[in-house]
Amino acid sequence: MHQPLSTPHPSIYFNYKVYPAAPCPTADAIEPVLIVGAGPVGLTTALLLAKAGVRCVLLASEQQVCAGSRAIAF
Repeated sequence: MHQPLSTPHPSIYFNYKVYPAAPCPTADAIEPVLIVGAGPVGLTTALLLAKAGVRCVLLASEQQVCAGSRAIAF
């Protein structure tokens, strides 16, 4: 099972922060769309849904921003 890093990424350029996990939403606050994965497809889907006015929840496996550029590999 994946365990997010509990220590910030080391960097001389940026002070990374580990964010706490979001609380589980209540049954009446559930959004109509759940997107699992914050890769290029998940992020694009979330942006297109937001542009169309559809609320969604995007789940990512990490509790901090990525070290370096993710888009450089695509």
